[in-house]
Amino acid sequence: MNFLQVCNQQKSSVRLQLSLAYNDKVSKNKAVLTSILKTIILCGQQNIALHGHTDNDSNFEALLKFLCDTDAVLRDHMVNGNKNAQYISHSVQNELINLCGQQIVDGIVRECQHSQYFTPLADENADTEQHGTNFCVSALCS
Repeated sequence: MNFLQVCNQQKSSVRLQLSLAYNDKVSKNKAVLTSILKTIILCGQQNIALHGHTDNDSNFEALLKFLCDTDAVLRDHMVNGNKNAQYISHSVQNELINLCGQQIVDGIVRECQHSQYFTPLADENADTEQHGTNFCVSALCS
């Protein structure tokens, strides 16, 4: 009976059901990673440290818990997801930070390659507390 219903397109096939379940899982994982990445980017833009003294009191964890109040997909992932695949460990955070940095560098390089002229700019900032000097190098493209 099920075979006839599938043949008459009255019921979806097992392959299609599995494909839909897989696509749903992929879209949920993308939504979770997007929320985690946006939290990391927000911390970077606001110059907020991700790590605290412990994992339980880190700014990153606090912001994710706050975001769970409005993001049902993230909340479901944090509560019901596998504890070994939550994508919030220090190593995952560092990897996402490195990927964001690479995107920024790639954007600057692309902008310089498409510009007619560019020049590097360097600036120095003396740190009086640590008696050191910090250098900032950037590029000006036009």
